[in-house]
Amino acid sequence: MTERISALKQYRLSRGLSLQAVADLFGVTRGLILYWENKGVSAERALDIERELQIPRHMLRPDLWDAPVRTRKPSRG
Repeated sequence: MTERISALKQYRLSRGLSLQAVADLFGVTRGLILYWENKGVSAERALDIERELQIPRHMLRPDLWDAPVRTRKPSRG
């Protein structure tokens, strides 16, 4: 069974950030960051994380927000 890595954890690991470094950004404990990575974030915190780290809200809480729909421009021809 493959473990799904949260968008927050993926972001943190890809940038070499510690739990403490991310916790300091939000004024919370390392334990809370670990909780967010494993159990998910609240809707309010998802917006905070999106604003601070530019992780799209739909990646943090896909149960609340859909991914943006991309539309194609009609081709001329």
